[in-house]
Amino acid sequence: MRHTVSISFALVKLLEAGRIAGTVIAETICTHDDYKAEFEAAKEELRSVLGLPHV
Repeated sequence: MRHTVSISFALVKLLEAGRIAGTVIAETICTHDDYKAEFEAAKEELRSVLGLPHV
């Protein structure tokens, strides 16, 4: 039983660390001007390919 608790605790901590790392990475990427321009261009391209109206 003790090993199960330890493994569960470690898994929870690992998941929390991944969530935090993902948040930091996303925030870093989204604040760069190059990313914003490329993201907007990619959105327009995807909408065109899918036949959706441009917003």
